[in-house]
This record gives sequence, C-alpha cells and structure tokens, in this order.
Amino acid sequence: MVKEKEVILIVPPFASIKSPSFGVSLIKAVLNEKNINSEIIYANLIFSNDIDVDIYEAFCGSSNSLIGEWFFSSFSFPENHKGPDEYYEIIKDFKIPTSTSNKFLPMEKLKEIKKKIPNFLREISREVIGKNPKIVGLSSNYLQSCASIAIARKIKDLDPGIILVMGGNNCTGVMGKELLKFGSKIDYIFSGEADFEFPNFCLDILYNKNKKDHFISCEPVEDLNGLPYPDYTDYFKQLKKFTTTEEVPNSLPFESSRGCWWGKTSHCIFSGYNKNSINYRQKDPERVKREIIYLYNKYKVPTMCATDTIMPQNFPRLLFSRLKKPEGLENIIYEVRPNLSYEDLYTMRMQGVSFLNAGIETLSDILLKKIRKGTKTLENLRFLRDCRSLGIEVIWGFLCGVPGEMEVHYEEIMKKIPFISHLQPPTSLNSIIIQRFSPLFNKPSVFKIRNLKPLKWYKLLFPDYGDSIRSRLAFYFEGDYPNAFRDRDLENKFTTLIGDWQESWKSNPPLLHLIHLTDEIKIIRDTRKMSKQYFQVIDRNHYRILEFLSLPVSWRKLECFLIKNDLEKSFIDLVNLGFILEDNKRYLSLIIEPMRKNYGIN
Repeated sequence: MVKEKEVILIVPPFASIKSPSFGVSLIKAVLNEKNINSEIIYANLIFSNDIDVDIYEAFCGSSNSLIGEWFFSSFSFPENHKGPDEYYEIIKDFKIPTSTSNKFLPMEKLKEIKKKIPNFLREISREVIGKNPKIVGLSSNYLQSCASIAIARKIKDLDPGIILVMGGNNCTGVMGKELLKFGSKIDYIFSGEADFEFPNFCLDILYNKNKKDHFISCEPVEDLNGLPYPDYTDYFKQLKKFTTTEEVPNSLPFESSRGCWWGKTSHCIFSGYNKNSINYRQKDPERVKREIIYLYNKYKVPTMCATDTIMPQNFPRLLFSRLKKPEGLENIIYEVRPNLSYEDLYTMRMQGVSFLNAGIETLSDILLKKIRKGTKTLENLRFLRDCRSLGIEVIWGFLCGVPGEMEVHYEEIMKKIPFISHLQPPTSLNSIIIQRFSPLFNKPSVFKIRNLKPLKWYKLLFPDYGDSIRSRLAFYFEGDYPNAFRDRDLENKFTTLIGDWQESWKSNPPLLHLIHLTDEIKIIRDTRKMSKQYFQVIDRNHYRILEFLSLPVSWRKLECFLIKNDLEKSFIDLVNLGFILEDNKRYLSLIIEPMRKNYGIN
C-alpha cells in the first residue's frame, strides 16, 4: 500500500538530472521541521530516462532556442496551438554537443521525442494521484514553465480537488501574475524566496484556513543561518530506478550565500537579478563548514557545488583555511570573481579545490567596462595563470554581442590569444541574451537597444497570445542594437580562433613553464605555436623582472624598476620572446611557475 503524502513537490523537465534540486530539497527540509509529510518526485529523471540522458541534458542548456519549452507548450496551452506547428520549420535540426563531437538530431527525432510526452504526463499524474496529496507544488525555473503547467493540467483533470501551487524564477513578479491568469489549472503562485512562506501556506491549507490571495509575494530570507540542511533523500531513492551511470550525480549542491555583493554595487548589464534577490546575504563560515561536512557524510558525493552566484569574499580565509575536509570529498566548486589573490587560490587548492567557475566574460578592458564587471584583462589573465600554476581548472564563458562593441575590440583580443594559448581557454562562446530584470531589459535606451521583444521562439510557444501577453510571460528577450558580432565574417574568424584554442587543450595543452635549475639559471619550456624555441635559458636578471611582473604593473612603475636595476635589455629579451604581455600600458608575466610562492603586490 502506498503511503499517503500531504504535500508532493515536483521537479519537472528541463532541470538537469546531474544533481538534485537545491531549492525544492530545502523546502522539503522546512516541511520536515513542521512535521508535514512530503515527497519530491523528480519528473526530470523519468523523462530523461524516456528519451536518453545525453540528449536530455543538451536540451537543458538550450535557452537560445527554448526547445525544452516547445516540447511541452502544446500540452500546457492546448487551446493556443490550433494550427500547424511552425517551430518544426524554424528549428529543423538540433545541435547536440557531446564529449567528443557535435551531432545533430533530425526533426524526425524531435517529433519522436514529443510523441512520448502524453504517456509521460499520464505516468507522472497517476503517480501523484496515487499518493493522495492535498497540495502539489511545482518548481518552475527557466526551461520548466511549460512542463510545469502541462503536468498541473493533467493532475487537475484527474483530481480537481488537489491544490496546485507553482514557484520559482519563472513565477517572479509580472511573469507569475500572467501564469496565474493563463495557467488556468494553477491555484496559487509564489513569487520570490518561498523557503518559509510555502511551508506556512501548507500548514494553513492542511488546517483548512482559506487563502484569499492567489499570488503570494515572498520577501527575501534575511537569516540564511536559520535554514535547515537540504533533504536530498528522494533524489537518491529515485535515481536508482532510472540510471546507473557514474556521471550522475556529478555534484551535490550546497548554499553559503544569496544575491551578489558585486551586483549590489554595480549590476552587470546582462544579469537577470531582480532588485530584491540581488541583495547579498551570507551564512556564517562555521555554519557552511558544518553543512558541507554533513552533506558529504550523508550522501557521499565527492564533488560539492555551491549554488552561490558569487563566493563570499572572506571564504578563502574564514572557510577554506579552517575546513577539515572529510576523506573522500574531492572538490568544492564555487563561482568566483577573478580577483582572488594567489594566496586565496593556494588556500583553496590545499583543500582540494581543482575546479572554479569564474566570471571572466571577455579579454578587453573596454568591453569589461561596458558590461560593468569591475575587472580588467590583465587581472583576468593573472587569475588564469595562477590557477594553472596551482592545478586549478577554470570554467569560464566568453561573452559576445555586447551593446556598443566594435570590431577593433575583437581584433585586439585576437592579437593576445597566441601569447596566452597556454592559459585555460573559455569553455563556451555565448552571445548576450537579454534577461528580464537585467539593466539591458530595464533601461534599453541607455544601451541603444530598439525593438525590445521576447525571443522569437515565444511566438511559436504561444502563437495565439498577443505580443503584450507574451512580453509578460517571457524571461528571455532580444532587440536591435549595434554590436560587432553581427558581422558574419568577424563571427566566423573569432569563433574559429577560439575553437582552435579549445582544440589545443584537448590532449597536450601548450606550456609556458619555468623550470628552476639553480639560483642563477632557469629554463622556460615554451610549446605555444608562436614559440621561437621550446627551451629558453634565462638568467637572474630575467627572473627578477618576471617576479616583479607577477601582478599587473603600470609602465611608470616598471620603467623606474628597470632603470634603477639596469634591466632594460633583459626586459626587451622577455618581450621579444612573448613571455610578457602588455595591455593598455600595463604589463604582466605570462610564465607558469608551478606552485610558486607569492611575490607580493606591485
């Protein structure tokens, strides 16, 4: 006999299956504290098993085409899809990135996948109904909106008495209000951080207290230390039924902060944080330390991944320097700004950090200023250099299509790449998508954006709705604005160069490594394509300059140093060999010195 549940929480497609849902698991933990019997159903696991895990994961990352939303759109709003599906004509084939190559899914395969959805919806809804819940909550983030509504409709058709609730990023503000209006099967929408609001709502419903307001706006949680540890039990129970691959899960999420401490000061133009969620809050380092140890000991996943938008500034010193990592915990991944010092990176590396997500975005000072990152090119390169010195892999994306960019900016970047080919290449090359709540969306005229409208795919998802309705439902937008990447020749040239850089790292990444022989003599091994010779002997004078340029230095300071120490000729040697990079009259050593000591700030 199936045990009844008071509350069922559903994680719909297209959330990745490679880790459990942090937000839903946290809400389950709060429900546990309130003695509310609940269960999470990972509908994404079920659907991925139906269609193929690799293909499913490719759909999860396809926000440019909204293909994940398209699969479920005709089931979420059937009255809105009376004519032929124009999406078939536009998408044609879908590109699937794999670990070894890119392959294409023909349209016939996409149609075949879509035919599986009615059976999937029946399976999920019957499983939910069989548990006899009073309340069903659906998570809706990014590419989950249509799937959430389709599942809700099917459940409501089978049992109109179930109370259906939706929350998540797609329910924020006007989007949630519009979903409440047109997602006719949804009874309540939660906008904002519902960690405590939703469990309190469940108590009221279970005790038959009426809730008059069907759109519930939640204030940000101020005290993150008051939250319980997330409960991932249901994920691991269900995972056993659907997959045996060693790659799932690839990480376990934990949280140490919310919001963005940099964004509160300078909101990056592409960031879709709204004014409430951008406020920065962090847990005490000791609490985070306990949480990491607890979650690892309970679930034994060797990689922990922070959900933070940006790592707290003091965590290298207050968390990593004091963390006694459990045996078996191999890596802790954070999103970081590339201004971490060598000492910070060293401290993290000593605790097993071998991967970092970094907000580098571009290698042009002008473009970094345009997107309001607050960093500079040489600081980004110094970060990449020090990470390679320490054996830390950096995951970063190159952002293109910046409003106001010019071809000359890309020409300058392309000139640098031969010099820096030994540094970690970008993992991806991405054109800016205008997100709701971002400065690009809120103030398009500032960036000379005209004709701001939802991505073209929304018209195919909701063909019979007007532009004004689609504008309130959409999270992703596009517009007309001047940017160099619209030039196809430039795009092809730049994309090819980045692709070659990435390709060179697949087997034997280029080297620019220093080898100590004696205090007087050192060798630099240089296997970059631009290298004049693979091994270059340098003396003490050369090395003194490289030490001095371990951090970016202005020409004024560098010139004084060279003249004072009679090192001008040695400097010219290093420049001619491509061991030093100049950018906007500032200079940096590009030499990798494995596990080098820090030489101080210049």
